[in-house]
Amino acid sequence: VLDSITYNVLVESKPLAAFSYSVSLEDPSSMTIDFTSESKLADNYIWDFGNGSKSNLENPRHRFDRGNYLVSLTAINKCGENTIQDSVRHYLSIASIENGTVRILPNPARNYMNVEFKNDFQPYTLYLTDLLGKLVWQQKGQLPNERFSITQIPIGHYYIRIELQNGKVLEDILIKQ
Repeated sequence: VLDSITYNVLVESKPLAAFSYSVSLEDPSSMTIDFTSESKLADNYIWDFGNGSKSNLENPRHRFDRGNYLVSLTAINKCGENTIQDSVRHYLSIASIENGTVRILPNPARNYMNVEFKNDFQPYTLYLTDLLGKLVWQQKGQLPNERFSITQIPIGHYYIRIELQNGKVLEDILIKQ
C-alpha cells in the first residue's frame, strides 16, 4: 500500500527595486520631486536622496537645491533586499523676455516639459531643433502654464525656440534624458 502526502510549497523571492520621478505638479518651480516606487515584491523601502535626507515612504516627495543628486531606493522584503540608483538632475532654465519671464522646466527633462510665463503672456509656437538646426518637434502654446509630453523625442541636446505672437523670440537649450 502506497500513501502519498501533498505539500504546498510557497517560494518567495527577493524584491526588485525600481523607481521613476517627476517634478511636482503642485509647484513645478519649487524643485520638489515626486518619486514613485515601481518595485516588485517589496514590503519596505529606504530612499536615500543623495543630499543627506532619507525616507521610508513608498512614494515620497522631496525638495532639492539646484544640482545633481544620486538617489537610491532599497526595496526590502523578508527574503532580502535590492537597491537601484539613478541620478536626479534638476535645473531651472530661466530666460528673460522684455517685460516678463518665461521658464522652461525641468531641464534636463525626461517625459515632459513645462513652459511657464510669469508676465506678458501671449500665444506662442515652440520649436525644438537638433544641434544642426533640423526641426525635431513643434507645438503651439495657448496657456500661460502648459505641460508638453516629449516622450517621443530621443535623448539628446536641443535648441528650444519660442516665437511669440508679437514676433519676439526666446531661445534656450533643452536637454532630454
